[in-house]
Amino acid sequence: MKPVLKAAIGLASVLCIIGADEGSAQTGGGRGMMERFQMLDSNTDGQVSASEAAEWHETVFLTMDADEDGQLTREEYMTIQLGRGADPDQRGPRYAERQIEKDARFTMMDADGDGLVTQAQFFADGQLRFTTADADKSGSVTLPEFIAMRWM
Repeated sequence: MKPVLKAAIGLASVLCIIGADEGSAQTGGGRGMMERFQMLDSNTDGQVSASEAAEWHETVFLTMDADEDGQLTREEYMTIQLGRGADPDQRGPRYAERQIEKDARFTMMDADGDGLVTQAQFFADGQLRFTTADADKSGSVTLPEFIAMRWM
């Protein structure tokens, strides 16, 4: 197993343990969202830079890409659950709704409709999400901007 993949799996395990409080996320934040933000903010400067966001997306992609072929099937994408969704006993009332949203996001990322999301497509989606979240166009995302976008 690749060292980066091992690290990604370890990070995914941590995310499963400290996952966001789904009820709090619905109302604009909560402890789980702050913890996720702090994980992305690797230099602890109180904002997530484009490079920090890119590193996060790489880690998530490598975690999802079970067969390490550089692309995600819908099954690979839907199977990995971060946060409360990782534990079936901890899934909140909006889990099914979030799964529908996640499935729709896969379809959106699969721009060519071939049933696969390449690493480039996944990263382009991440970059778009970052750019959209950076409401003040400062080149970084603050905690309020992060919460407003309800990032994963």
